[in-house]
Amino acid sequence: MQNFIFGCFILMSLSFLAGCSYEKTFEAKTVVGKFSMEIPDYLNKCSDLSEEAIFQYKKEYRSFYVIVLEDELRSMELKQYATGEVSKLATLLSDSATLRPTKVNLNGSEGFQYVITGKLDVKFVHYISTFVESAKGRYQIVCWTLDEKKSTHLEDFNYIINSFKELP
Repeated sequence: MQNFIFGCFILMSLSFLAGCSYEKTFEAKTVVGKFSMEIPDYLNKCSDLSEEAIFQYKKEYRSFYVIVLEDELRSMELKQYATGEVSKLATLLSDSATLRPTKVNLNGSEGFQYVITGKLDVKFVHYISTFVESAKGRYQIVCWTLDEKKSTHLEDFNYIINSFKELP
């Protein structure tokens, strides 16, 4: 009888959990005087992803990471700069592959987007690196996750990137 009751409890619990879903909401985050972006509310601000990043959020158990880097030096064209930065990232990965860049326009800021995959340590990782330039600045937005989770996070990555707005 105890096994039957325990089995019923497990079935009810699994049915309840299967019916649960979370509502995804995005929050606007601002780097004062620079830009704003909308990110999922489950991400946490951090400072351990990159020493150079001016914006960094993550949720480790979801393998979801996003940073923004600012480049003050404009000694080269954006595409040349982006290609160099993507090459640096690719050298950190084994078995890396980089798709051809696509042109993007993020709320008036023109740029290029690259998709990079490769093995970091023992796991395959999927990166989307977007470079945008405006009269006020040059930014690199990088979102990444484990390759096995890219289909889960791709929609959110695109939403985050497309929400980028330079502040007046």
